[in-house]
Amino acid sequence: MLRTKEMPHQVLKGFGRCIFCLADDKDLTEEHVIPYSLSGIGEIYIKDGSCGGCNSRINQQYENPLMQNDFKTIRAFLDLKRRKKKKPLKLPSTLSLSRGPIETSIEDTPPLIPLISLPPAGLLTGIDYGDGHAMDIGSVQITIVDLSAKSRKWGDLGANVQIAPGAQPMVMAKIAYAYACTVLGLDRVKGGAAHDLIMERRHDIYNVVGGLAVEEPLTSRHFHHLHLRKRGGWITVIVHLFASFGARPWEVVIGEAYE
Repeated sequence: MLRTKEMPHQVLKGFGRCIFCLADDKDLTEEHVIPYSLSGIGEIYIKDGSCGGCNSRINQQYENPLMQNDFKTIRAFLDLKRRKKKKPLKLPSTLSLSRGPIETSIEDTPPLIPLISLPPAGLLTGIDYGDGHAMDIGSVQITIVDLSAKSRKWGDLGANVQIAPGAQPMVMAKIAYAYACTVLGLDRVKGGAAHDLIMERRHDIYNVVGGLAVEEPLTSRHFHHLHLRKRGGWITVIVHLFASFGARPWEVVIGEAYE
């Protein structure tokens, strides 16, 4: 497996209005399709893509919690981009493994990513998971991706990793929606399932965001990869973060398909 943190550097043209609130009378700033904090070599962002208010709300509600909890170790281990790099990221000095707690230094912290493992989105399967961030189904699991190329056995961290509730699926929805805007155009994807979720007009997050609906080989030479798909009457985006390290992808329902 090619373990790389490279991806194409793309600066995409904006739409003259915020892709989230759709306002055209606000100061616009760049909107990263892949969050800046998950960028290694190369960035993908929409120039003048979002207004300051939407950008700040999304960062505070789920991007920042995700980067400071679930993805903090991978960011330190791979030295991903940070706005301020004067101080190193602080990682926990003690980790709880299945065999008990162990003391670690930053250099010895296991390079593992905790990823929520979900069934496909309810809109794609006809299963209604209801509103809210709680998901009372047995399929919700935490899977661990080992970033190292070593064969070391770290044990089961599933019950002990620090997770920001709801942050992973919401960030996947935001990535998918921003990507769909760049491929299909803002007018085609606004008001769809992913957009409504981000704008808090709907709260059934697991009806919109889930695991891969159709198993298929996804190979990539890049750190992260995004794929547009049509699933029956729906347009979806496969969000494959950490693709070059073997992580499982997510799939997000953008909206209804039309000719």
